[in-house]
Amino acid sequence: MEELKKEEIIAMAVAAIAEKTGKDIRNLRVVNFREIGESALMKYIREKNISYKKYALEDELV
Repeated sequence: MEELKKEEIIAMAVAAIAEKTGKDIRNLRVVNFREIGESALMKYIREKNISYKKYALEDELV
């Protein structure tokens, strides 16, 4: 699998924000973008090969 370029990652993030907020993508501007390190919990989950599903408050359990 080909690794994504930073520009592609930013474009996908902006598109996701526009979709989630219902905003026009042409009216969004990236002011600051930085990569964040993996949290201790995420590192533990990855190392132990733990599978999980994330839920948000607006998700409905089916």
